[in-house]
Amino acid sequence: MRPTRKKMKYDPYSQRWDIYDADNSYCRSIHCGSVINIHLQGYILQGRVEMDTDWYVIIEQVKFYLNPTKNYNVA
Repeated sequence: MRPTRKKMKYDPYSQRWDIYDADNSYCRSIHCGSVINIHLQGYILQGRVEMDTDWYVIIEQVKFYLNPTKNYNVA
């Protein structure tokens, strides 16, 4: 069975990333240390979300900065 795709979107009011179901209903907020499976260029990569001056995901010791104007597919 294939995992349900969800969207991770930035909320500028709370200054946090939130995850929404396929029907756009709210699931949960992302916090520092949250582990996510993010879809990037055809790959599903597991990473840990962290916050410094900006939000980023650490994937195998590499920082991937999240763009607050973009939505990301997550599983």
